[in-house]
Amino acid sequence: NLDEGVEIGGKKLYYAQSLLNSLSEHLKFTSLNDAKIGLENGTYAAYILLPSTFSASIESINEKPVKVELEYELSDKLAPESKAGIVKDIEDFKLKLSNDISYMYVSAVMDEFHNAQDNSKLVLDNDKKELERLRRVLGPAGTLF
Repeated sequence: NLDEGVEIGGKKLYYAQSLLNSLSEHLKFTSLNDAKIGLENGTYAAYILLPSTFSASIESINEKPVKVELEYELSDKLAPESKAGIVKDIEDFKLKLSNDISYMYVSAVMDEFHNAQDNSKLVLDNDKKELERLRRVLGPAGTLF
């Protein structure tokens, strides 16, 4: 996870870490150097690299969207029949991550909608007060005095 995060409202957000917390227990978080050594010595079957721009790419949805590009590498020590299973696991990981990003975005949109809905009472109350003031200025037939 090389995600450098993004700063929003004076707070640093790391979308990759938030999303990774909900994923498979079969993952091990390590340095890129350790992952490469692990591939060479057979400790790891593969590694997936989340880029430094991960959070920035997620935030780009509100401007000009930038696709998140994940990189992965498989161990040369894998048996051919194992490689297909590992590639499927990686594709499943990417799909789950994509679905979680979509859910996060829809959830944020719905939160904004609910905030607007909650604040609509305040707007309606203000409109009601303004309407009452206008009625005081206008006569019973709706004409100005």
